[in-house]
Amino acid sequence: MIMKYAIFPRPCRRTEKDKWGYINTSGEYVISAQYEVTKDEHSGYVRKDKFSEGLAGVRINGKWGFINKFGKQVINPIYEDITEFKDGKAGICLNGKWGFINKNGDIIIQPIFDGIWSRINESGFFENISVVWEKDKKGFVDSKNRLITPIKYDDVYNFNRGFALVQEYRQQPLEIVEFYIDKEGREYRAK
Repeated sequence: MIMKYAIFPRPCRRTEKDKWGYINTSGEYVISAQYEVTKDEHSGYVRKDKFSEGLAGVRINGKWGFINKFGKQVINPIYEDITEFKDGKAGICLNGKWGFINKNGDIIIQPIFDGIWSRINESGFFENISVVWEKDKKGFVDSKNRLITPIKYDDVYNFNRGFALVQEYRQQPLEIVEFYIDKEGREYRAK
């Protein structure tokens, strides 16, 4: 069966605890209301329950996993938090640390980082490189789990045409030093 219509997350408030399911454009449930509160109500961040690359994040018993458009659970709900899929990868949080999985649920970047982040898309990857951070410092990792730079920058921006703007904060004198890095981690500073 091929669905030729859009489906959207929708609450059902007829149950003891509010549950969410998915409706079609006619307002009919095509995936029954069985999932817990959606991401935006839980934490205020971007919703994870919309379909992205054919999968949607759902929360069951306080843990996140993914279903397909037929409502079949394809990645078990074992994660504390997730991002949507982008370019075949989704961010996952396990034991308080972030990493990435592929659409089969295989971990492709071990959850060892305090956070993953991208200013453009929440999945974390832009030009196949993601921002990662530990404590208050940021760096970059590529989709092959290779650390592009040490995790040492105070702020970073997404890669664009092979380069990313990074910032270091200096205390004496108080200033922000900006320069670029390439996908090999080479720094390009003004002279």
